[in-house]
Amino acid sequence: MKKTNFAQASLEAQRSAQWMETARRECEASRRRLTPEAEAAQGQQMLTTWLTAGQADGQARVTRADARVAKVGQSLVPHTGKPGVTWTFLVAEAPAVDSFSAPSGTVVVTRGLVEAASADAALAGALAHEMAHLVLRHQLAALETQEHLQCQTRRYSELMVADAQARGVKDATTDAAARLATSAGQGAGPSPRQLLSIRDPDADRQAATWLHAAGIDAVSYTH
Repeated sequence: MKKTNFAQASLEAQRSAQWMETARRECEASRRRLTPEAEAAQGQQMLTTWLTAGQADGQARVTRADARVAKVGQSLVPHTGKPGVTWTFLVAEAPAVDSFSAPSGTVVVTRGLVEAASADAALAGALAHEMAHLVLRHQLAALETQEHLQCQTRRYSELMVADAQARGVKDATTDAAARLATSAGQGAGPSPRQLLSIRDPDADRQAATWLHAAGIDAVSYTH
């Protein structure tokens, strides 16, 4: 590499590092803190998204109360230490083994999961795991993290464009967009679903504590 090229690359790296730090600092300062009302609204939106995911016709699966699921779920509620939450336990009529909890206090398990969890201890484990995600704010933390990463990417792009325009770079916006695409591809953040998977061990530990407190054999706990 020629000396001049090395110097140019070094200068661009310094600029990039400055943009990244500025974007991080500004986005952290403006980071959204959800109110309880906003959390409930986000919870409903997440629930709707989950229910419609993978549905060819785009229609939400019909959910209904299930006496067994409600009874097992309510047996765990006193041990969650989460006052002010109205817990709702529903069953989605779907064959897949899956479950989801929304910040609004709703826990949904599929019919496939209910049938697979023939023992109440196993069903309690699945419900406790989802309730733990909610109490530990994992879904909301995942959403906040994703929004924070998107803010940084957007602000980084703006700084890049402004710098290029100030230096009289031709087609600055196009040049910046291309460089941003490369940067975003290298540092793209995980999806909320992936972030929940990362946090599964925490949910497992919390769920096991609640199961023990409720007198449920945690050894039978599967999720």
